Amino acid sequence: YIEALLDGAKEDPQQCTAFLHILEKHTARLNNIISDLLALSQIESGQYQWKREEINIADLLEKASSVLRPLAEKKNQTLIITLPENAGPLMGDFEKLTLAIINLLDNAIKYTPEGGRITLQVGRSSNGIEITVSDTGLGIPPKDLPTSVLGRPTAGVSP
Repeated sequence: YIEALLDGAKEDPQQCTAFLHILEKHTARLNNIISDLLALSQIESGQYQWKREEINIADLLEKASSVLRPLAEKKNQTLIITLPENAGPLMGDFEKLTLAIINLLDNAIKYTPEGGRITLQVGRSSNGIEITVSDTGLGIPPKDLPTSVLGRPTAGVSP
């Protein structure tokens, strides 16, 4: 796109604007990949400092879901957010939790067929708050799922 702009596309205002929007989107995507790689490197080296801040769960779910809602709508998928009234605040790293939820929602959208349903749900567990992403996609075959310390699957299972 840069070469096309340099070769004369910049003279056509519509084409120039379209190319610049594409470049902006891909630049942001690459920046996110680089940021994720740097954060992963810091985490693996033990240098990452996790933030501990009070998080409004509704804000967390809204930020994460708003990023991917257009993709779900494009596939005619229904995105349902279930948040109990008494969810209260959560202590954690807002940006990292947002990224984790975005990654889970992104996978759900990718692997859920058109017209499917994706649910982002918050509930209480014995350890505090539990955020679950489920969908009507095929799921991961149970034999391919790792098990958690509690013996429960750590990811979605086939319906």
